[in-house]
Amino acid sequence: LSANFDHVTTLGLMGDSSTSGAQAFIQRFPRLRILELRNMPLGALPVGLETMPNLTSLVLDSCGIQLTEQSLAALSSMSRLESLDLFNNPLGRVPSVETMPQLRYLDLSSTGIDQVPAGLLSRPELES
Repeated sequence: LSANFDHVTTLGLMGDSSTSGAQAFIQRFPRLRILELRNMPLGALPVGLETMPNLTSLVLDSCGIQLTEQSLAALSSMSRLESLDLFNNPLGRVPSVETMPQLRYLDLSSTGIDQVPAGLLSRPELES
């Protein structure tokens, strides 16, 4: 794929257990504002999301994501996020929302976490 996708600001993909190549594919869209990936067997937070300066909405629903120290740091660096949806992923670790002052929507249901994310209680305008 050699086309230029700099003009694309919204990308939504729905997959299944046999879907592959999503990680490399989304790297072709550096100016995304909204990224929605559902039912993709990713296993981890896609590499490079933190380098997308315009990303304000991130949905990674049912993607088998398990967070590592590196992916927690990457997620925390996404300070422009207004919406974060990690529904139905076996996260294993609790993400922090302390560095996301514009966050208005958060869905961490069905993730197996058993602690309140750091910074959550200082977000009275947050919807979940």
